[in-house]
Amino acid sequence: MILSDEGRLWASRGVPFTAAQSDAGAERTVDADTLEELRVEVDRQEAAASRATERGGS
Repeated sequence: MILSDEGRLWASRGVPFTAAQSDAGAERTVDADTLEELRVEVDRQEAAASRATERGGS
């Protein structure tokens, strides 16, 4: 997690998503104004990646 000079929180996944997961909308790096909003955004990205995997994308 990174706190920008502007006070914005950023998180970047250590392991990139697969191409299929990225194509499904999963973003490796996300930002938010609060820690709770950042957690929600990270969870949203992981859910998008999980759905892509369930559909057969690796």
